[in-house]
Amino acid sequence: MGDAGKILVLVCDDEESDLSTIKETLESDGRFSVVTCSDYDGAVGLTEEHGRSMDVALLDVALPGQSGVELARHLLSVNPWVKILFVSGHVGRFVLEHHGIETEDEHFLQKPFDSATLLRRIDEVMASNRPLRFSSSGSRRKRDAA
Repeated sequence: MGDAGKILVLVCDDEESDLSTIKETLESDGRFSVVTCSDYDGAVGLTEEHGRSMDVALLDVALPGQSGVELARHLLSVNPWVKILFVSGHVGRFVLEHHGIETEDEHFLQKPFDSATLLRRIDEVMASNRPLRFSSSGSRRKRDAA
């Protein structure tokens, strides 16, 4: 948990307007403490600072440099209890499958979304006991495409 027992959320999105809107939505709800960054390296730095106290990571799939999926792998290696929610304006959750994530819809939120949907999905991912699963076949597809 973050400040004063609030839920600590890492938001990583390279779209500045999305980043600020998500942060404002979560902080105005009152239950969340939010740290933000716009790329993989920034998130790694925040992970070093907040690591095991991070409760939820809201990650854009398409980030400059490393993908949000690679970032999720890193976060889970530091804190296996962090809940991951991917967001993307691209082709739905199938973009995750391309990156090697076997996911149910609970780990994915399609952009654009409204405040109520964002808050509901964070509540759902926090309540879920389903782990994020990485598939070897998705990793293979990614390597083959390179």
